[in-house]
Amino acid sequence: MVGGLQEPQRRFDQSAPLRELSLPRSSACAAAVLWLGTGLALGIITTPHSQESGGAVMGRASGGDLFLRIAANNLIAVAILLAGRWTAGVSAAAGLMVNGVKIARLTRLLHTSGVTAAGIMMMLGPHGIIEVPVLLIAGAFGLGGFQALTVAFGATRETGRPHRAAGRRTVYLLGAALVVAAAIEAWISQPLATHFLPPGR
Repeated sequence: MVGGLQEPQRRFDQSAPLRELSLPRSSACAAAVLWLGTGLALGIITTPHSQESGGAVMGRASGGDLFLRIAANNLIAVAILLAGRWTAGVSAAAGLMVNGVKIARLTRLLHTSGVTAAGIMMMLGPHGIIEVPVLLIAGAFGLGGFQALTVAFGATRETGRPHRAAGRRTVYLLGAALVVAAAIEAWISQPLATHFLPPGR
């Protein structure tokens, strides 16, 4: 009787893996924030006032070509972060640090170019409010929070399908969010940059 009760319970637990795998674990989220914060600190420390202007880094172009370039870069970045599941978290940690350095470097250069704090928020906020959370989530998955991305390749026939479906949905959602962020950056953030950047900067 006890065994008969335990077997359905095991099947129920195996058939509902998404309850525990729908979000990265808190420890992985904290590690992602730590690595991104480390990159931000390095970016601030290693970006002197004498480097090129914020306009040279951010660029003044906008439109379809810029959108395609940004979207491709965003998708490559999230792929590197998710690949942390197969690199013991190394690519995820490195990717978060690099992105942190880029964010801090651009912010500092915009500031030294004469852009006010409000202007920086207007230039980086529209797309950054999507990009930064997505990078943190992807980084947390890559650092060990999303077991479905690895269990899918070693799961049994009975339990593998829900894991694979969860992995695909997560990748699709993160990718779609970054494509939306790329569109916002190309057609909203970049035109705002031309407005807030001082002439010649």
